[in-house]
Amino acid sequence: MSTLYVIWGDAMTSRVIIALIFSLLASVAAAQELPIRDIEGASDSEIAGRVPGALIVSHFSAPLDRAEFPLSQLKKRSGQAVGNNVYVTSPDENLTVEGKRTRNVYLLEPGVPPFAALRAYEASLPEQGAEVVYFCRNDSCGGTINRAGGLGGGWMSLAYYLWPDDRITDNANSAGYCAQNGYISNLEYRLFRDEDKDVTVSVLAYILNPSQFSSCKANFQNRTVVIVDVVAPDAAPIELQTVSSDEMRDEISTTGKIALYGINFDSGKDSLRPDSTDTITQIAALMTAETDLRLLIVGHTDSVGSFDYNQNLSERRAASVVRALVNQHGIAQSRLYPVGVAFASPVAANDTEDGKAQNRRVELVKF
Repeated sequence: MSTLYVIWGDAMTSRVIIALIFSLLASVAAAQELPIRDIEGASDSEIAGRVPGALIVSHFSAPLDRAEFPLSQLKKRSGQAVGNNVYVTSPDENLTVEGKRTRNVYLLEPGVPPFAALRAYEASLPEQGAEVVYFCRNDSCGGTINRAGGLGGGWMSLAYYLWPDDRITDNANSAGYCAQNGYISNLEYRLFRDEDKDVTVSVLAYILNPSQFSSCKANFQNRTVVIVDVVAPDAAPIELQTVSSDEMRDEISTTGKIALYGINFDSGKDSLRPDSTDTITQIAALMTAETDLRLLIVGHTDSVGSFDYNQNLSERRAASVVRALVNQHGIAQSRLYPVGVAFASPVAANDTEDGKAQNRRVELVKF
């Protein structure tokens, strides 16, 4: 039986320190608990399901997203580090697709190796018309092969290339976080493509070997993780909504604000997409015509990811709109103020894709 010694401070200080240590140990033990069911709100893609016994520990879905998948080995590129001090690797050839995206991170039952999971997908997906267009294993994948997507420093891994660190929004030390962070081995990757149906399926598998310092270690050691990413045509194309400057003026004069859905960003990013240009131009026209008008530019998100993550993302997106108005249209910075509110002010329920789409918006608020 081990003994805990506290060798500094008075008795009160010692009791506080002991309490803090036991509190920390309790939180780590709780974090190590394995899941017994899929995370709330998650479901399989209709195109690519799961290996029997697997559980979904992280889930992402969007009615429209852009994804890049490698078609050749990742190579080290010179230049500055990105993200969490990670140096860039990229393939000479890649596949860029857009459409409805579903991404599931599965934790497999003990004893199922990555190659066995990949065989299941190699057997089922060709029956639906999808063919393997790229595959790699360990060193042939390139980049850093013994790390998952959430570790900082060093060269970018395949997991990081497929899903950058800033897109891992699972709570720290949750099962989803554990499955996407730390050291790995037995890396396997397959990219499937059905040209006729415009469907892409990416399957990444590895054995998780968490660091000895990770609270994930005890229960997640030597478990296989499979990450299935499906991009398919949109069920219903999103129509661009460009509101004129006159319509903006009328709505703001009546209600004090207006919600805009013509300002668009890639999922998890804060840079304006080209299809936002018309709406930005109309805001500039409004500001030019109404010389006394000052606006809060308010970014809103859906509820995918933590509140803190979305609050930061929504504020950065609002700031991008302000920069475009100032730098491209000459609107005075003093007349614009960026605000991010994450998912604090929804206009629809976040439990459907349609509701999430309604909640992702930028509002102009008069002040």
